[in-house]
Amino acid sequence: FIIHGVTFNKKDLDVWGGFWDIGEVKASLYLNGRSYTFKGSFLFDRASHLTYYYKSAREGGAGAPLEFSCFYLYQDDLWIAVAHTNNPSPLKTPVPPQHQAKICFLKEGLCCPLTEFEFKDDGSIQPKRFYLTGKFERGDVKLVGTAVNYWPEKWSVGKGVWWNKEGYRTWGRATIRWTGTVTINGREVKVDAYGIGEFTRYSEKTAQTGGEWGRWQPEE
Repeated sequence: FIIHGVTFNKKDLDVWGGFWDIGEVKASLYLNGRSYTFKGSFLFDRASHLTYYYKSAREGGAGAPLEFSCFYLYQDDLWIAVAHTNNPSPLKTPVPPQHQAKICFLKEGLCCPLTEFEFKDDGSIQPKRFYLTGKFERGDVKLVGTAVNYWPEKWSVGKGVWWNKEGYRTWGRATIRWTGTVTINGREVKVDAYGIGEFTRYSEKTAQTGGEWGRWQPEE
């Protein structure tokens, strides 16, 4: 288990473990006598969530963890997966929050962790632009992402966290188009890829107001 984030409503941590399965998918939909076929990249997420200081999520009444970024991108024989968390609270965690990334080249049968990487966004509570740079044993990554749509379209913003009643928090997903380059063994690979991301964010100031999103429900 790794630290997914600091829960917003209690002085506690959300920790999780599991796996992501990334690949290609072909799906068929039959509706009202017509059939539709969809092709594209696919991510299956299986994760178990626990609270750290409380004995159970039910006892602690755990709210959504802040502030995490979990996303992937997929192109031809290349995929990258990233899990990263910032801690906006004064709570000192026993170990650093999640900061893991992996790059895989399917044709080469090669998967490498990013030994060093930095992930940033434009700083807004519902980011539009994302930036990923990093290194792995055979090369480096330099990518810029632009959100092309969101779910929900407008992320609902709630007010108040245990360390700041005036703070704002949100949760949402985004489809992101990534462009840039990946270098492997001196060879430059152009990237123009799409992927889905899930995010929570915290801000002390925001123009967005209103709306409470549902309570996070980790497993006990």
